[in-house]
Amino acid sequence: MSHILKNKKAISGVVTSVLLILIAITAISLISIYLMKTVNSPKLSSQVSCLDMQTSSVLKIKSVCFNSSSRQIQISLQRIADSPDINQFNIVLSSNNKSGTWCCGTTCEHSCLVLDKGAQKTYYLNNTENATYNTAQIAISSCEIDKRALTSC
Repeated sequence: MSHILKNKKAISGVVTSVLLILIAITAISLISIYLMKTVNSPKLSSQVSCLDMQTSSVLKIKSVCFNSSSRQIQISLQRIADSPDINQFNIVLSSNNKSGTWCCGTTCEHSCLVLDKGAQKTYYLNNTENATYNTAQIAISSCEIDKRALTSC
């Protein structure tokens, strides 16, 4: 009888070892699934390339013109609905000999905010230097997204 009890103790050690191995494999599987989802999420994945932003038209200039009575440059932008997160962008106005840059975003000194996904918005830029610009472009992290000639309103 004591021989049977000794065998049960030996079996319980094997069962314990098998259960610990199964728990470890399950834990590793769950952790790897969580990490794969986290790494592949848009906020932690690598940034979108410049070429991808240009071809998908993340931001598009709908119109840009100079209003001579208000001395403001009006630029209407449209953002596609499934665009990646954008924290800031630059509006660059240029002519043959001069350029001016306006920053839009939370880290910019102007009160210009990035438009929401799928939205269209018109920005009014004061031309305090009375410069004569002929082109406007949108840039994200020094990547030119769209460019358009400036016209009269």
